[in-house]
Amino acid sequence: MPDAGLAALPPERLVAMLREKRRAEAGLRERLREVEGERDAHAGVVAAYQRDELWSHAVSHRPHPSARSDIEARIPLESVLGEDGKVDAEKVSGAVQALRTQAPHYFEQASPRSGVPGGGVTGEDAPGGATALWSDVLGG
Repeated sequence: MPDAGLAALPPERLVAMLREKRRAEAGLRERLREVEGERDAHAGVVAAYQRDELWSHAVSHRPHPSARSDIEARIPLESVLGEDGKVDAEKVSGAVQALRTQAPHYFEQASPRSGVPGGGVTGEDAPGGATALWSDVLGG
């Protein structure tokens, strides 16, 4: 309605129109909040999927399972996503290799061979099935 037409309306009608407009705006704001909540929930699901995908690629680098949250915190998800929004295995590999040099304690280390009979190997894996004893290790 043109502004000139509004001036001709009685005040009661203007008040009713204003209330109706405010009610419609409130409904739109409520719907907007609902849609934003749904969007945030979906974004959380996608981020969880992406973190799981990052971890599944990182596992080949032998991280300690207890270091998962540390590794995920140190490798920003955005840095390992491709242009399509999917986790890029090559980017993950590069990021994990870089993290391995910065924080090797997050990863399993190769067991060094010791001077213990059987090279530090015990039980069924040791030659002849021998088990190293503390006396063997301490030389006693």
